[in-house]
Amino acid sequence: MKNSLEPYGKIDYIANNLNDRNSCLLFYNEIKRQDISIDTLIITIDGYIEDTIDDLSGLYEMVNNHLKIPLLVINEHPQI
Repeated sequence: MKNSLEPYGKIDYIANNLNDRNSCLLFYNEIKRQDISIDTLIITIDGYIEDTIDDLSGLYEMVNNHLKIPLLVINEHPQI
């Protein structure tokens, strides 16, 4: 993906598992270390879990992945 976008500008990316406040802070520390500025932040999440009326584990995972983790990433942003 990086190679296909480079004709349009400089592309830097950091792949990371952001699942709690500490991992978010480590992510932003890596940004500072590499002296990267953020113009766009893309959070991608994969996986799919089916749930049933009797087992809502898929719902909890969806809320965690699609709401909690992105909010943690944004909340921990130290105004780079």
